[in-house]
Amino acid sequence: MHIRVDNALAGLWRAPSDYEVELNDWRCSWDPQFDYVEIENSRLAFAYLTEMIDRGVPPAALSVVRLAGPEAYR
Repeated sequence: MHIRVDNALAGLWRAPSDYEVELNDWRCSWDPQFDYVEIENSRLAFAYLTEMIDRGVPPAALSVVRLAGPEAYR
C-alpha cells in the first residue's frame, strides 16, 4: 500500500522525516507526477492519510493506492 501524492496539487509538500518517499521501486521512482509514500501496515493507510492532511497536505493531492504486482508487467 502507498499514499500517492500528486506533486502538482500538493504545492510545496515534502515528506516529513518519519515518512519516506519510495525510491527503491521502479514503478514509484520513475513517476514524475507523483510521490509514493509506502505504508507498511495497510490497515492503517487511512490513518496515515489523515495525518498527512493534518500536517498540511491538501486532501485533493492524496490517494491510497495498491500497486500492481510484478505479474501485471509481463
